[in-house]
Amino acid sequence: MRKLFGMIVALSLFFTMSTSAFATIPEEIDLHDHSTEIFNTYSIDSESPEDLPTSFSETLFSSTITPESADSESSLASKFILITIKHDYTYVSSKKEHKHSFNIDAPGTLIKPPVDAIFKITRSDTENGIYTEVDRLKVTDASYIKTYNISIPRATGHYKVVVELTARKANQSVGSPVTGSSQLINKTGNIWIFVHTDSTSGKTLAKPPANYTKGALYTRPSNLNKTYETWYNKTYSAKLDVTDYDVHHIKPLEYGGDNTMGNLIHLNKLMHKGVTAWFAGY
Repeated sequence: MRKLFGMIVALSLFFTMSTSAFATIPEEIDLHDHSTEIFNTYSIDSESPEDLPTSFSETLFSSTITPESADSESSLASKFILITIKHDYTYVSSKKEHKHSFNIDAPGTLIKPPVDAIFKITRSDTENGIYTEVDRLKVTDASYIKTYNISIPRATGHYKVVVELTARKANQSVGSPVTGSSQLINKTGNIWIFVHTDSTSGKTLAKPPANYTKGALYTRPSNLNKTYETWYNKTYSAKLDVTDYDVHHIKPLEYGGDNTMGNLIHLNKLMHKGVTAWFAGY
């Protein structure tokens, strides 16, 4: 049975943004910070944790402002036009490519503001690291109907899309650039969706770096689970029974990880199967 997981928290941010924008005169609106994600959805079969998602969607926001004088606040507000950029990612296994698709829209008006667009795919080794450009598509007088596609060779990495918009009319301004969310994707197109923090120790299963080098330095001791359980209960005055969990190497042994307690975290068995499956495509 397929279940849909969506991060819809940012939806409220959009409504907050749009409400304040329409109540503010154009000169007070920050045109350079309209990067807002409305939602980000994945699908996964909860009965088969190895079936990890290979696609997601997100919607980004920008706007155009025509700074013309008017007699009332309502007429000023009418000069604000919301622009949405829908970004879809999917893994094309037949070509071993990451495919990114973009659609621009201005849903609140029949007369679409003419814009030029540059769609960029950027990558980093770490989620909060420096993102460098992998590929771009430059479009003059972008269509509000056409889908624009960028395909890149598969490679594990933390990816963000960046969309730069430029108004084609001299009397209009556009909020630009707009930036998508960071997504960790492996070579087989699987998206890292795991979120876990141990409430007792505070240890978190963070998104791993994308530049691990394959090569084991250590093997897993046969008594590792018991050793971890003893250490954990003594350190945190807990009563953990590891028979209910799998002890996971945060940096996997096959990528140079070790058996120190700092590199270990216990996960429920279903999540651990999913994490193991994700690393199989690293």
